[in-house]
Amino acid sequence: LTGNFFMNFQVLDGVALPPTSNVLFSETQAVTVTNGIFNVIVGSATAGGVPGSIFLGAPLDGNGFPERYLLVSVCSSSCGSFPTNFDALVPPRRITSSVYSIVGGTLPPP
Repeated sequence: LTGNFFMNFQVLDGVALPPTSNVLFSETQAVTVTNGIFNVIVGSATAGGVPGSIFLGAPLDGNGFPERYLLVSVCSSSCGSFPTNFDALVPPRRITSSVYSIVGGTLPPP
């Protein structure tokens, strides 16, 4: 898949599609796709970016961490405004984090 598309990115508080899950954040971006690969920074098209507060509170998973999911919807460059003619890429994917450290490899062992 290669071309220019509009993509809508929604952060949900559940794995079910809206309106069953609440939309905590939403934005649409024009995206260039090359051989199915694309890069975006979710929040870059919104003043102030993605509010950090949407990653706090319920619902929580079994370990006490907030459950948040990313739903991506796509349409051709001539589709109009979201949600008209957008196709959701389902199921939504859970947003998780990974450990990251710039200085971790340079610290002496304990």
